[in-house]
Amino acid sequence: MKRGLLYLLVAIMFAACARDNVKVDGVETIQGTIADFDVVSRVELNGNTQTVWNENDEICVFHDNEIKIYRFAGKTGDRSGSFTLVSSEAQTTDGIVFDQHYAIYPVERKIRSYATDRTPLLFTTVPTVQQYKQGSYALHANTMVGTSKNGKEFEFINVLGYLHLSITGDKVVKSIEIESNSGEIIAGNAYFVHGRDVRTNNYSERVITIDCGAGVQLTDQPTDFYCTMIPQTLKQGFTITINFTDGTIFPKSTSQEITIDRNTMLTMSRIDTAADIAWQTMTINHTGAMVSAPRFDGGVDLSGIIYWGDDFMTLINKVSSYTYTDNEASHTITTKTLEANSVQIDNCTGISVIDLTNF
Repeated sequence: MKRGLLYLLVAIMFAACARDNVKVDGVETIQGTIADFDVVSRVELNGNTQTVWNENDEICVFHDNEIKIYRFAGKTGDRSGSFTLVSSEAQTTDGIVFDQHYAIYPVERKIRSYATDRTPLLFTTVPTVQQYKQGSYALHANTMVGTSKNGKEFEFINVLGYLHLSITGDKVVKSIEIESNSGEIIAGNAYFVHGRDVRTNNYSERVITIDCGAGVQLTDQPTDFYCTMIPQTLKQGFTITINFTDGTIFPKSTSQEITIDRNTMLTMSRIDTAADIAWQTMTINHTGAMVSAPRFDGGVDLSGIIYWGDDFMTLINKVSSYTYTDNEASHTITTKTLEANSVQIDNCTGISVIDLTNF
């Protein structure tokens, strides 16, 4: 009831400030405004954590058997403005019933209908690799959908959710990986029912990487990292892996249920990668080419790393076994965990010593 009331009030506010379609030098233009209740939308975030258009952004408009591409004619930082027609092309829409004009950002030329009522389904791709951008999520990583009865004024809303990480430390971040712990889809191919409800298919992914290019230097002041993701409930939370340019990693996990809502920024607790962490350490002396991975149980912040003794590492509870390729006769496996209450090893073949002194 509360959400319905909010949408009604916003719709009234938008109707009061909507502008008419305009003509510029005889070229068709339309009006595109980011809805006021979408406090965190595209394309890019401004200093008030609001979505703003970027110069030359392009949108795709569908109606009947035609697709039109429009380019933003305003300036970077604007939340509304005119879009100029760039191109128009025919498309077979397979009997889709268009009750209104549909627009999508970024440009995606696919539209289908699998429903018996022939309702349009808009397609998009949530990037599995998103380039780091200071103070914002990656350009073109956010999906917005706009609708219009007359095809002239469009109100755009966000259809994705957002994750905000605040990280301190003294190293240089190469990349950050976010992975759902129980296999939920958070990126990749997606489509939208009624222009809003997100659905995924078998080509979607459970991991998102924030690529920091040459690296982002951490300091004792928090550095913000953002990414977009497909909204849904993650039954066992997710794991964040911070990869540094010196080859080391810093894991952070939560096993509690987390819900990623549409058009909502989920801000995680600050992560201090330079803190003097009281790691729980266990070593295993092993002989043989293959070893079963130890399994850890613990609290909501359970996380950790397994160093296999051959310059390779994995996160805890991510693999069930490991096979060596260096032909060495024996290895010393080292595990470093946080919040672990117990550990289980299912197959002790080849294990000579297990040291739990510091666990």
